[in-house]
Amino acid sequence: MNRGQKDDLRKLVEGDIFFDEPMGRYTSFGIGGSADVLIFPREVSELIEIISYLRYEQVPCFVLGKGSNLLVKDGGIRGAVISLIRFFRRIKQAGENKDCAMIEAQAGISLTELIDYCLKRGVMGLEFASGIPGSLGGGLMMNAGSFGGELGQVVKRVTIINGEGKIREKERNELSFSYRKLHLSKDAIILSALLELKTGAANKMAHKVKNLLVERRLKQPLKYKSGGSVFKNPPGFFAGKIIDETGLKGLKMGDAMVSDHHANFIVNLGEAKAGDVILLMERVQREVYERKGIKLEPEIKVIGE
Repeated sequence: MNRGQKDDLRKLVEGDIFFDEPMGRYTSFGIGGSADVLIFPREVSELIEIISYLRYEQVPCFVLGKGSNLLVKDGGIRGAVISLIRFFRRIKQAGENKDCAMIEAQAGISLTELIDYCLKRGVMGLEFASGIPGSLGGGLMMNAGSFGGELGQVVKRVTIINGEGKIREKERNELSFSYRKLHLSKDAIILSALLELKTGAANKMAHKVKNLLVERRLKQPLKYKSGGSVFKNPPGFFAGKIIDETGLKGLKMGDAMVSDHHANFIVNLGEAKAGDVILLMERVQREVYERKGIKLEPEIKVIGE
């Protein structure tokens, strides 16, 4: 990105803008080189202007959620990173009848905040997402789920901006969800979603959320920074169990380690580099394939250079 483009973006952006920003500050791994520019737009109209400018200038653009399932390479990101988590956080109840409650939320709200909002209003259906550290937008893009539930199961409608800067609404029957993926065009940015949930007893919901959070704390290595589950579960198997049976718990590359608590987590012991994590991922994939004949597919997204 050249100086002229940076000057233009300073004039366009009313929200927050940072140049040569270390991405380790914005990922749960705490790892990553610098992005040329990181932008937090305030309003939809501003976002549209930014997208249009980047497209005209042929500047690559990546949309960042809370960075909870993301590994940024040590060379950083050439181009622009846009994040909605600072200013696109509005949420409202959009309707309710005897059994159904509609919740409309912007993409930047965290799943934790969204669940808290629902709990206070006796709205059920998102308990499965308790403890998932991502944003709603990021969670939708990867069809985040746990404990038998997925976000794709509760989506009524998604509002996006396409690569031409135009706003589009996609109803549930126009959306294609699969395991850990929402199939949208590469340049689409999720603005908000309408969720179809259920009414219920607040105390029952709070009890369920509490139990799921306890279970998550017992199962996952929350003592260290990580990117969550590293590999997708192969059909009929659990990735963590396979890696454990292969004897790879505790394996290290630099300051990155296959967790000795849950084998499908790679943790940052303090000073890990993205290169350490990538080498460790490749080693795990190779060992599992050689010993089990199973190809592990990454769940975390790896970007940058």
